[in-house]
Amino acid sequence: MTPPPGTVDLWSLRAGPGNVAAARRAESVLDASEARRAESLAPPAARDTYLVAHVRLRQILGRRLGLAPAEVGFTREECPRCGGRHGRPALATGTGVHFSLSHTGDRVLIAVAGAPVGVDVEAVGRKPRPGLLRRLHPEERAAVSALPPGRRDEAVLTCWVRKEAYLKGTGAGLADGLERTYVGTGPGFGRPEPRPAALGDWWLTAVPVPPGHVGALALRLPAGLSPLPIRIRLRP
Repeated sequence: MTPPPGTVDLWSLRAGPGNVAAARRAESVLDASEARRAESLAPPAARDTYLVAHVRLRQILGRRLGLAPAEVGFTREECPRCGGRHGRPALATGTGVHFSLSHTGDRVLIAVAGAPVGVDVEAVGRKPRPGLLRRLHPEERAAVSALPPGRRDEAVLTCWVRKEAYLKGTGAGLADGLERTYVGTGPGFGRPEPRPAALGDWWLTAVPVPPGHVGALALRLPAGLSPLPIRIRLRP
């Protein structure tokens, strides 16, 4: 079933003992490429989070499509930049159901919507990679630099998460250039943040995540359509 226009179902999961055990029991639903990817992850915790994320995604999408999780097929859309088949992950069936997946540490976010969607989550304690500030849009760099030094790292990380969500939603990925797209730092870092005009018909918002994390969601909408209500499903 496709979510109504402007509605996003969001699952926030922790790769804790219960979810990890359930994912291990069901990991046979993964396809060959997913299984190879899981096996390639050396730290056990990283492999466990990957299993929780991808097994749960298949279970969620399977219920939407009326399929067994193992029967859910994936493809890649065309890259909006070069036309290659390495764009946004999509369902092979083309049912109008769109999804996005992100994980960091033991935290997983899964978004499902009736329109193109992107989601990203990062741990607040993660130090922004060196030089990232210089790669942001000039207005974003100025906004971050105007903050007290103790708040700049979090502002850079928040801006990064917003960009990741948007670029994952468009399918362009980081190849689109961090400095070319203005998304702002979001509420809480100075001036109010209306929907940036540069994003056109994309709507960008923070999403509720546990303390110590930053999450963002981007959803493409026709002009004039409000994205509310966003239906939030939080899982332990």
